[in-house]
Amino acid sequence: MFPACPLSPARHIPCLTCHTEMRQADQRTETLMARALLSNLFILLSCAAVASPAYSSVAGEWRLRGTLTSIVRVDGSTRLKSVEEASDRFLFRADGTFEMIGMQGRWRQNEASFTVYLDPLAVENYFEAAFAEEGVKAVAKATKIVFKGIENGDGTMSGGFLFKMIIYFLDSGLEGEIHSELRFTGTRSARAARFEEITPLRPRRSFAPI
Repeated sequence: MFPACPLSPARHIPCLTCHTEMRQADQRTETLMARALLSNLFILLSCAAVASPAYSSVAGEWRLRGTLTSIVRVDGSTRLKSVEEASDRFLFRADGTFEMIGMQGRWRQNEASFTVYLDPLAVENYFEAAFAEEGVKAVAKATKIVFKGIENGDGTMSGGFLFKMIIYFLDSGLEGEIHSELRFTGTRSARAARFEEITPLRPRRSFAPI
């Protein structure tokens, strides 16, 4: 039953026209309310976007410099330490692969922080080659690899990595441990760098007993 029209002499007689107009007015009110809610929601989302920090991807090529500290312990007693300035090139590819001089792996970014997962075999081969350049035959076994960094607000990056491994010296039959750590800062490359232009990171040079 439709409600009686207040304008009708006989109030018990329903008025279809008035009822239709009332329903249309209610629908217009609901539409206006929905639009107001959507508008407020849009404003809130816009404010949240402005308030939240924006992080760019570290994908691309970076030039890095830092201090490399390496400690070698041989046969549980003799300890040698090397501290040197070093540089490298980091390449974060868009497909998630990573490359630095002599080592490869994968990388992942979470907001401003990134983590690199180097291939342990590549790290071992790298250190074996470094000892070979010094005339030392050795076999390396990685026991710990940590490589993390952060994107800074000024467009640079900073971070560090830690390598721990066991070294087997083939000529002497001795066993050693190596602890190599680098703290670095980096800037994006303005052009593609060639490997030979950069001093590679090496756990060598100026080793002294400690």
